[in-house]
Amino acid sequence: MLDADPALSGAIWYSCAAEPTHVALGRLSVAADFDLKGVKDCPVTGAKLPLVIYSHGRGGFFGQQHDTAEALADAGFIVAAINHPGDTVGDPSRRDTLSV
Repeated sequence: MLDADPALSGAIWYSCAAEPTHVALGRLSVAADFDLKGVKDCPVTGAKLPLVIYSHGRGGFFGQQHDTAEALADAGFIVAAINHPGDTVGDPSRRDTLSV
């Protein structure tokens, strides 16, 4: 999970041999429990893996399509999902000032 500061947060999914467990989101959690599962700091295997950037859309959050991210990771992709600062379910502060 990426939690640099309130302006930049998200997650990166990639294939991992270890057994995934529930990931506590802490201050990045949202009202619904999406039951994100993963392994923190699992070693990356392979090289030159394809990258998918996931954009959650207006008013969403980086983990809302975790099932798709997990399926892509299981297929060998790296998936990066970053919250949109000021336009997430937890921070709508810029929602009406951003272009659609």
